Amino acid sequence: MVPMTPSHTIDDLKLTLIQTVKTMGAYITDCSVLPDGRMIFSNYVHGGQINVMKTDGSLDFTLQTGSYASCTSHIHYIEDSQKLVVTSGMNKSITIIDMKNRKTEKSIKVGSWIYGIVHKDGKLFYNGCTSGLCVVSLDDDSITNLVNVALSQVSGIAIWSCHLYYINIDNSVTCCDLQGKLKWEINLASILRRARGITIDNYGRVYVAGYYSHNVVVLSPDGDKHRVLLSKKDGLKRPQSIFFDRKITSY
Repeated sequence: MVPMTPSHTIDDLKLTLIQTVKTMGAYITDCSVLPDGRMIFSNYVHGGQINVMKTDGSLDFTLQTGSYASCTSHIHYIEDSQKLVVTSGMNKSITIIDMKNRKTEKSIKVGSWIYGIVHKDGKLFYNGCTSGLCVVSLDDDSITNLVNVALSQVSGIAIWSCHLYYINIDNSVTCCDLQGKLKWEINLASILRRARGITIDNYGRVYVAGYYSHNVVVLSPDGDKHRVLLSKKDGLKRPQSIFFDRKITSY
């Protein structure tokens, strides 16, 4: 977890490492932070494993989300309803877990590989891989294709205000509105390889983790500027997930 210094531009942004957590997972594909500061890690293994860690880094509890054949890919916590939304990667489904009783509430079959996912106003927006950017209504489980373009496999998506952010297969990053209308797009292939994690801070700055490039790149809110924020020399090795906690200005 890294605190942010008071700065609204990408040029003056500085980070200080304050905690390292052992995630107890072999292949962590996503992470999140609960309102009380506990951390959630999705471990992409057979059986579907979610580890919830206490603020001191020790294990609180583990959730198994399915049978041996199922997996957990990406997660999104809905604070108002205290539900955890879990995607299954190649198993083509969404699982919704009630975190109050730690029980599965429902599962939704989506018909495509599924990775990063976010929630807004009763809708789940998700990375449908070759099916593009999709949205499922929680009212009737109906699915709509929002943007018909192949997205990067195993990559997250992010939401900030009325904007969605996703990663394309060529390592470019796209910002669109909730109806799928393009706002901006930037190609980062020169500095990012196999981009996967993506998150947004309180000022609309975009952070993207490069799995094979061993780095984190920060973009300005309009996508016009970018720079490498963390790299292999800072100790990064194949970062997959990144999460900005907007309540305490850390990620």
